[in-house]
Amino acid sequence: AFRVFDFSKENYEDISRNSLQSITGVDAIFLKSYRDYLWRIGNYNYLPYDSYIDLTSIKNEDMLSQLNVKYVISQKQLKLNNYKLVDIDKGEMNKNYLYENKNEYPRAYIISPFDTSIMNGDIKFANIKQPQETNVTYYSPNKIIISTKNDKPKYLVLSEIYYPGWKAYDNGNQVTIHKANDIFRSIFLNKGNHVIIFKYDPISLKIGELITFITFICIIILFLTISSYKSKPKLPHQL
Repeated sequence: AFRVFDFSKENYEDISRNSLQSITGVDAIFLKSYRDYLWRIGNYNYLPYDSYIDLTSIKNEDMLSQLNVKYVISQKQLKLNNYKLVDIDKGEMNKNYLYENKNEYPRAYIISPFDTSIMNGDIKFANIKQPQETNVTYYSPNKIIISTKNDKPKYLVLSEIYYPGWKAYDNGNQVTIHKANDIFRSIFLNKGNHVIIFKYDPISLKIGELITFITFICIIILFLTISSYKSKPKLPHQL
């Protein structure tokens, strides 16, 4: 799996139709941490009421690579170090230049503790030349399963946004999710084989389910009470 950066801003429908993920695509709400991360990639247009993050240049290619971006679509030729031009689509109105990232980070990968530092409890890393890819065996909006094997203690980094309510389990045991490079999820792995499950399971969801269940029971009780009252035979003075 990989993501796309549509620098041309005109191919959202095609990207969505082909079930590809766009890093700037249209959304009702963006997290401030994610918006700020994208703004550090290059120049941008500040659009306070728009649901599209409008980047106008690329200056930090490594930050773009960390987002699992494999292809960049542009209507102008770009000069980038880690991208090569692979196609030119001559559309009706404009040309679309397709660039492939030669240094794309996988969706999930493991890195050595020696390649990282800890600042204020958050993991920091930069310019990982060859991150070790893991096997993403299941992927959905609320659950992700990853299998991997490492010969020494390392960090698993998942190119998904760090957000409250997510829980991680390593071989069935719950582990701490760390924030990596401001927006990503990471967990520490000991040496050996691992099956890691990331699951969205916030307390608010459990509270909502409990309220729904109680409400359902109350409705049933009320319905049975009303039905019982209506089915009672009426006495002569009640006719």
